[in-house]
Parts: sequence; C-alpha cells; structure tokens
Amino acid sequence: MTRAAGIASLIDYPQLIDEHTRLFYIYQESHIQSEKDHFHHLKNAVRSSTCETFATHIITKIISGIHLLVILQLTSDKEKEIDVVLKKLQESIINNSPVVKIDSKEQDLLDQIISTTVYSNIDVVTKIKKLPHIYETIIQLQRDDQAHGRLKYILTPIQWFYGHHAIHMLKLILCKSEDIETLEYYLLQQKSELKVLNFCVNHNLFELLQGKCQKQLKNIQEELSELHILHMKDIERLHNVLLKIRNGTINQSLIKKEVSLDSPEEIQQLIKNITNHINALKSKGNLIKQLQSDGFEYCDVADLGIRNGLEGDRINDMLFGNDSHKAIFLSNDKFRNDDQVGWVELYSEMIQESKTNPQLRLVYADFTYSTYTLKKMTTVSSKDMIAKPNPSNSQPSETNIKRKIPSSTPSPSLTNEFINILLLGESGVGKSTFINAFANYLHFQTLDKAQQGKPIVIIPVSFIMTINDN
Repeated sequence: MTRAAGIASLIDYPQLIDEHTRLFYIYQESHIQSEKDHFHHLKNAVRSSTCETFATHIITKIISGIHLLVILQLTSDKEKEIDVVLKKLQESIINNSPVVKIDSKEQDLLDQIISTTVYSNIDVVTKIKKLPHIYETIIQLQRDDQAHGRLKYILTPIQWFYGHHAIHMLKLILCKSEDIETLEYYLLQQKSELKVLNFCVNHNLFELLQGKCQKQLKNIQEELSELHILHMKDIERLHNVLLKIRNGTINQSLIKKEVSLDSPEEIQQLIKNITNHINALKSKGNLIKQLQSDGFEYCDVADLGIRNGLEGDRINDMLFGNDSHKAIFLSNDKFRNDDQVGWVELYSEMIQESKTNPQLRLVYADFTYSTYTLKKMTTVSSKDMIAKPNPSNSQPSETNIKRKIPSSTPSPSLTNEFINILLLGESGVGKSTFINAFANYLHFQTLDKAQQGKPIVIIPVSFIMTINDN
C-alpha cells in the first residue's frame, strides 16, 4: 500500500524471471540499536505530553545488517560455464573467505551476462552493474558493519506508554492475518498481471514487429496506461478501506467484501481487450516474419494513405509507383482467416513466380487497418495488371467478383514505358508549381473533378499573394 523501497522494489522488476535467470540472495543481521535503557524517561515524556496525534506506534528498536538480492539474466549458450563461476563466488561469500581472484576467462564469461539488477537496503550497492564489483563490495560490507543499512524496525504501541491516560489516543484495530494474506495476494496478483502485459507489449511485441504496425502497438500501450490508472485507483480504494478498519470507522468483516481474488469488472474487461489485441498483433508479427523469410515485403496500405473513397488509378499509383517488376498480394486478416486454403494457394503461386523471375519484387499489401473496403483477396502484377481470382471460390458471389485494383484500363504511368524528364530553371520561376499542376492534370479528368477533389501536392510550395495594398 506504500511505495516499495530497498529490496521490496523487487516487485517493480521489469523483466520476466525464467530458466535463464539466476538469483543471488544475502540476509545478514549485524547489530541492534535499542531504546530499552531510555524507556522510563521516554514513558514520562509521552505521558506528560498533551498533544493529540494520529501516530499509533513508536520505534523502540532498530536492527541493521545486509539485505541484498542480485538478479542475473544469462545467455542460453553460456549458462553452465557462468554457473560454475557463480558457485565459486557464492562459496567465498558464505565462508567469509578472502576475495577470490577472477581470471581473464572467468571475466569474459561474466561480461556475457545480459543484465544485472541489484535490490538492497544499502543504496550504494544498487548502483553497481558489474558482478565482480558487486562481489567485492559484499566482501567489504561483511567486514565493516558500520556501512550496513537498516533491516527491521520494532514498534511499540503508544498506548503502552500512556496507560490509562490513553483515552484521547487514536484507536488501532489490527486486521486478522488471513485477511492481510488475502489482501497481499490480491495486490501481488494485480501487480504481476500488469507487469507481464507490459513486458509482452514493450519487449516481445516491440521486437517481433520490427517497426511495423506502430499505430496498433501505440493503441495497446495507451490501453496499458489506462489499465495502470485503474489499478492505482483500486489500490487507493483498498488503502482507504484498510485505514477505516484500523481506526474502527467500519467493521473489519467488510474487508472480505471489499477484497476478493477477482479484480473489478472494469479491470477484467480491459485486460481481456488488451490480451485479445496483443494476440492479434502477435499473429500479425508472426505473419510479417514469415513473409520476410519467404522474400515478401510487408506493406500496411493505411501507412500509404489508401483509404475509402480513393479511385482505382490513385490506389494503383500509390501501390506500384514506377516499379515495373513488382507483384502484389492484396489481402486482409479477415480473408486470411476465413479462407486459409485460398490464401495459401495465392501465396504459393507468387513464390513460384518469383523463382522463375528473380527480379520480381513480392509485396504483401495488408488492407486490415485501412478504411478502404477490399472486396476480394487477389494478386496484381505491375507487368500485366491482371488480377487473378481466388482459386478456392469456384462460384464467387456478387461482392467477390473478379476485379482489378485499380481500373481495367492501365494508365500510361503503369506501363513498361517510362520517360525521365529533367526540369531546369532558376529559383522561384515555378518548377515545383508546374510539377504539381502536371500531376493534377493527369489525375483529374475534368476541372470540376479537380475542384471537388483533394489536390495532389507532390512538392510542397508557398508563395505570396498581393491583394490591393496588402
């Protein structure tokens, strides 16, 4: 219910703990600082006090020592060799023996440890990132107990000092141990669930997508932020309930009503949505990985600006550009999931075609995230611009008719004949304006269509217009 500090910060460890993880744990008590000899004077001072306070306990004993946990993430190919070195360092610390010398071979092995994270009640140790330095610091701490940090605080109720004078003191009702265990389990479960989702999105998915589907990844990250806010509100709610129970405002039995093993419905629904979105994007990441291994380029057509309302010629220009050696597979997740056999057949045909024509660029155009309505999955080649129907549908429906993207008549810019034009002129004479005007002239059939449609701006330009005296 409070901010984690010292070794308790382990709850915020960002990585997953698996078979490649090693834990290096030390707990050692060294000395005790007690107020036992001053109890009589302390009791008199407290009893003579007339101030009202919200405090319920006084610290009467402090235990100091070493509390340390080192978390190591090892490489899978050097685990056994590194474990041998770790065992050597562990025995040295347990036996409190002189510093073990680490040779160059052992040092090379320790340098291959992927990450080292230290949690401790001694702040200086948590800043060290190399295991040999951590080991040397531990040996020094074992010999110098003055550098040890505080481990435990022993508390005594203030009412014990006041005796019968404690009428005005704040009441304190201790919760039952089983209720506290239920609360702790609930909070740890919520924290762990949030950590797993964060790691899955910001590490696993991020690496899998390799820069693709960034908009969808950002949407999931925003959902995670929303989930984090809901968790914080839930913790604040439980915090207030616990305070009211301890000061006697509400009955202790209500903690079972407020805390259960199931999180609030709003949190459960959001977690379900996030999990579904993660699985969908993970499937997309695996598809992209498969496409790349088979020689395809992945293209999210939404990133090209392809949207509902664009004409076929415009979509064609955006997909093909001036590339005369490109074959494109147009599909989306719905077609791929609903007709896996047909999808595989078209996919295999394109791979076979690329083997006979090594210069051919294979592109997978994904319409999943675009507002453009794709009527049918199909393949299109910049060479002949002939769309192939889905072979698995012997009798296509009216909405799944054979169609080309774009129109049936190829525009001159999509033939195999290209003309390169060099446009020269001084700055400000209108080269960019001419190029933009020429592009709009080729795109729009009439002036009315040009006025109604969105102008094409290939090269951004700016100019000053003089109106009257301004």
